[in-house]
Amino acid sequence: MSTPVARDSARRRSHGILAGVTVVGCVLAYAIQPRFPLVLTLTIGLGYLALLFLALGLRLRPWQLYRQGRSRNPVNLDLRRAVGIWTGLTGGVHILLGLQLYAGGQWLRYFLAFDGTPLLNLFGLSNDLGAAAGLVLAGLLAISNDWSLRRLRGPRWKAAQRCTYGLFLLVVGHTLGYQNYVVREHVMGYVVAGLVVFVLAGQGWGIVRHRRARLPAPPLNKAG
Repeated sequence: MSTPVARDSARRRSHGILAGVTVVGCVLAYAIQPRFPLVLTLTIGLGYLALLFLALGLRLRPWQLYRQGRSRNPVNLDLRRAVGIWTGLTGGVHILLGLQLYAGGQWLRYFLAFDGTPLLNLFGLSNDLGAAAGLVLAGLLAISNDWSLRRLRGPRWKAAQRCTYGLFLLVVGHTLGYQNYVVREHVMGYVVAGLVVFVLAGQGWGIVRHRRARLPAPPLNKAG
């Protein structure tokens, strides 16, 4: 069993690695499109980083089951929580920067036309999905701490964390909507498709393993 000092050290190391990945991702986004304004570059880079971290967080539990040979994970995994925190940070900054890119930062114009009617085109619907994802993400980030884990106790905290599955669907829908609206490079669509397959494969394996573990053991054959 790890000591508190070892856990703190592992947490700091995890956050350091994730911070480094974030910096590298933003630098790569600038290198790919150096002519874009910096705010746009950071918005795009942080958006894809949030999706990457979200997919990684969803894949960590099945990986932990496989690595430890268990049929069920503990309620809280420090690494998964760290990934969730960086999902919230990158996603939150992505939203804040993205709201500055259109109509002079009038964020209502992302959802409503000038006459006050909802925008039901691809632009508006993609923003609706992004706003819904932002609300779910804020809620998950708010409970990603030891106090919330103790306050909600194991089952309720874990139930709240299952909103991550719905969050992933919202983020994928938002990303694909924007990719079609601004006509992103085809390779980015393949990246999103690859992350979806990555998550589905891990979740599918975890479901099968959990169901097999719940099956009754076969009766032993008695000799004679």
